[in-house]
Amino acid sequence: TWSPSFAACTADLELDECVPSRCAILTSARDGVMHEFLLSVRRSSASMEVGSEEHVRVAPMANSAVKSADSAYLACIERKTSERLTSGSICRLLRMQNRLYAVTYCRNRIVIIDVLSAVELFSFSFAETDRRWRIQYSGGRMMFVSFMNKLEVLQRHVSLYDETAYYRLADGISSLDIRGADCICVADTAFGGMLVAIGGEDSVLRVLAYDEKRSESKLRPVVQAKRHTSMIRCIRFVPQFNTRSHTQDSRFRYLLTAGASCELRCWRMDIDDEITVLEWAVAPVFASDTESRIMDLAIVDQFTVLQTGHEVVLLATVASDASIRLWQLNLTLHTFTCIAHDAHHVHEHCILSLATFTMGYDANGDMQNFLVTGATDGRLVFWDITRHVADYRKLSAELLPETPVDTGPPAAIIDNVHQSGVNSVDVQVIEDSKIMVASGGDDNSLAICELGRGITTSELTIRDPIRRLSNAHASSIQQVVFTGFNTVCSVATDQRITRWTITRNDSNDCASTSDSNGIEMKDMAFTQVADPSAMIILPKPPHSENTSVLVVGIGVEMFDL
Repeated sequence: TWSPSFAACTADLELDECVPSRCAILTSARDGVMHEFLLSVRRSSASMEVGSEEHVRVAPMANSAVKSADSAYLACIERKTSERLTSGSICRLLRMQNRLYAVTYCRNRIVIIDVLSAVELFSFSFAETDRRWRIQYSGGRMMFVSFMNKLEVLQRHVSLYDETAYYRLADGISSLDIRGADCICVADTAFGGMLVAIGGEDSVLRVLAYDEKRSESKLRPVVQAKRHTSMIRCIRFVPQFNTRSHTQDSRFRYLLTAGASCELRCWRMDIDDEITVLEWAVAPVFASDTESRIMDLAIVDQFTVLQTGHEVVLLATVASDASIRLWQLNLTLHTFTCIAHDAHHVHEHCILSLATFTMGYDANGDMQNFLVTGATDGRLVFWDITRHVADYRKLSAELLPETPVDTGPPAAIIDNVHQSGVNSVDVQVIEDSKIMVASGGDDNSLAICELGRGITTSELTIRDPIRRLSNAHASSIQQVVFTGFNTVCSVATDQRITRWTITRNDSNDCASTSDSNGIEMKDMAFTQVADPSAMIILPKPPHSENTSVLVVGIGVEMFDL
């Protein structure tokens, strides 16, 4: 881009001898780098101040009619700055309303970037054969983006000055491939009252502070650490203990990360004037797990051992080799111990999702703890782990078994919930003896199951028919989360965030399934995050009626629903 007035005056070469004509030229190419050059033109007799000779080129003007060497016109091109905008290529530079936008292409994805603020405004993915797109500026605040996707022409409207697009996309991480996230509330107002942890393909743990009062990006990176040797897939904060000891200081918070090579780590965050992250404990990796990866993890329980005062967290993990493990994390001793596992591998395929819930009490007065797992076989399997939780509440670290015990047979199995993988599952306890389970799968469907427990037995049974909405999304659902009573939110790779309301089913026919029975769309929004992989519900501020969700994938974005 250059100044039109400069082009007009250089056509006739009627230039002032004292004041040079100059303009800025921006160039881009397939290397993903944008260069800024300064072009100046004046008579050779005039002095010319330039920068380093390494970045400057001077030559006579080709169309100069003056043949005298002293009166000839010289063109000076000086490279001022160079900036890499993408690891792919820059397709086009656009100038709209005195702002500069770059259209970049990387890994079958077109991304529109506001160059000055380094914010990703819009992104969409497509196959190499469909690499056809057009961008049109309509005037005012809107940009129209048209592109091909699976032989269809799609059009999106992009707001150039929408404040939500600027503060809800986190600065500096819009191009990261993020796979897991979680959040906690903190009392320290210096960090906005909320911290968000993310991890992904680059194996780096990042902690972001969320501050609603900031005028620009509400999410800002505060600390990062790298100990994983490969991808981080799932992240969970450990809730604070009810009791306080030398381990659980109010300024310390604990965080769990897991992913490829079955790496499982615990971190301690010190929240003071600055936030620091310290690797606190590392779980042992079994020989058979070196080629596997942990797909999901969930915190089952946490307590303080009365005899020793040790603070203990019980958690569960599922892996790509169809294994299920229960772990005891002793925060005082910095140790992970595997206490139980599924010795018979009820799931024969990769387990993708995991959720935990409590429901009522057993005959011994212990609260009943359950797990539900979903795998690539399309089944949901429920596990009663009450005995393990109750037993290990009473054991100190010295009395733990040397080898993990068997988790026992499943409490219930529901076949054919999905035609393929169950990517996400969440549980809502309706009553002491009844639960509602929501799941999303690779088959683009959303399924709802209701199960109950008998008064004298812990066996789970299906109370109502499975309700399934086959075309809930246009592509595979990546995450489902209950946001309220009978309300479910889902996100899929079609970049849609949808909220659903579920009506209770009065039918007693437990063997049948029905399509879209009692599942209705409440509202929907589009996310600018390409390839969404996870979604979390953010804590509600006081007196707020909105539900805020955080979506991660190629970048991070927040929504108010």
